[in-house]
Parts: sequence; structure tokens; C-alpha cells
Amino acid sequence: AYIRKHASTGEIHFDSQGGVRVNLDTNANNTDKTFSIGANASTSDVFSVSETGQVTIAGGGPGADKVLTSDANGLATWEDAAGGGGFGTSYAINSFFGKNRN
Repeated sequence: AYIRKHASTGEIHFDSQGGVRVNLDTNANNTDKTFSIGANASTSDVFSVSETGQVTIAGGGPGADKVLTSDANGLATWEDAAGGGGFGTSYAINSFFGKNRN
């Protein structure tokens, strides 16, 4: 096992017995990314941060209206977002100013 920098792309590879296991890429193949992590050089990124700070996490079922949660062991999964509770903005503002007290 060894760590090496790819001569032409500048990618950092963590290799195990000659096969890339983790690939750190700094804007080598995609001009809108400033940092990404891929599971293998031939697969797409699993985590990236764009030059504007947008974070992308692939895998595990991401989708619209999903939130990334974790269990006590730190295992992350995408879950449906829970509906918000409460009484709305006007109730909160009135409560703040003491108008909704019983």
C-alpha cells in the first residue's frame, strides 16, 4: 500500500496492491470542482465541494426533500424530511413579544 500523486492530473491516490481505493482530485477532470473524493479512479465522485462552496454527496439514495441523518455509530443515510411543526411565523413573532401568553 502507498500514497502517490498522479503525474499528469495532480490527483492523490491511496493505492492498495496497485489498485486505486480512494482518489482525491483537485480540479483535474472537472473545472467546476475544487475538491472531490471518489471511491475509485474509474467511478464518479462520492463527495465534492464546488468553487462556490456547494457540497455534493452521492450514493445512499439522495433526492428531493431528503436530509442526511446519522445513527449513534455515525452511519449516514438519506431520509425523508420530517414535516415542520409549530404555529407559523405570526404565532412565533407574537409569542416573542408576549402576545400569545395564557
